[in-house]
Amino acid sequence: MNYPIKLLALLLLSSIFLSCNNQNHDAEVNESVYLEDISFVINDPSFFNYISEDVEIEIISTGHGWTEGPVWVESEKILLFSDIPNNAIYSWKQGEKASLYLAGAGGDYNSDEGSNGLLILDNRLFLCQHGARQLAFMDGRVNDPINEFTTIVSTYKGNRLNSPNDAVIAINGDLYFTDPPYGLSKQDQDTLKELPYNGVFKYSTDKNLVLLTDKLTRPNGIAITNDQKRLIVSNSDRKLAQWHSYDIKGDSLVNHSIFYDATDSVGQNNPGLPDGLKMHSSGTLFATGPGGLYIFSKELALLGILKLDRSSSNLAFDSDEKNLFITASDLVLRLPIKSIQ
Repeated sequence: MNYPIKLLALLLLSSIFLSCNNQNHDAEVNESVYLEDISFVINDPSFFNYISEDVEIEIISTGHGWTEGPVWVESEKILLFSDIPNNAIYSWKQGEKASLYLAGAGGDYNSDEGSNGLLILDNRLFLCQHGARQLAFMDGRVNDPINEFTTIVSTYKGNRLNSPNDAVIAINGDLYFTDPPYGLSKQDQDTLKELPYNGVFKYSTDKNLVLLTDKLTRPNGIAITNDQKRLIVSNSDRKLAQWHSYDIKGDSLVNHSIFYDATDSVGQNNPGLPDGLKMHSSGTLFATGPGGLYIFSKELALLGILKLDRSSSNLAFDSDEKNLFITASDLVLRLPIKSIQ
């Protein structure tokens, strides 16, 4: 059932001039700008326990190539996000325009592709690097970015990874990540591709890399449930646009299920595919997918969809979970979230 909601008209802007290149880009918004029209597809009225019916979605940055991998840095009160085609990471802070944080974020392995998923741990920035086809951390501290990286993992059984896409760290420090071929120009047909599959991996604290599954065609977003018992993975394939759940059992995944299949929804009126995932402290799962933002209950039942007019790729909460940041094509959005009991 659809609930169209007319939001605040797009505010008048003074001239906004944007530049976007591989070396420098300041994405400037001179005053608050909001998406003009929002609608919802509701499966369960409890959807509105999370998002207000008259929600205003603010555009906080624009003019990028393809935004991805947002992460909130509490120590600096900033949002970092990747711009993959421009091989850069940008920084946004309340009251300031987005600005270049790090050029050459994707590394330098036969590609100008940038970083994708980003993580913060112990004031260090961890990157899924499409260019270098590796997981790495930046050698400088978050408040002192430098274009130097230390490889965490780049090969599996002697073969180079495809292009690590997104990652999540378990409470015990184990690192789970997806490895689709998006960083390769011809993807599965690329001559640089060394693995015959697109995998989901676990890199444990003892530096052991384990292939968890090679059965997904395009593994992408990844999350762990709050009880650390289940791994959630999105599959970004137009023919198999699905969200998958697995029970974690040591170095294995068991009890696989497809808890939502959006393949029939893929199309021009629903831009995007199953992509980024973030688990709220309440156990509610927020996910980007065909047509917008999907919200799933703790039991992984679809509550509803906040419709967006362009492909959305990934998302991140701020530290108190009052705001959800969404990377959506050339934009970065900020969506206020209700306090979830």
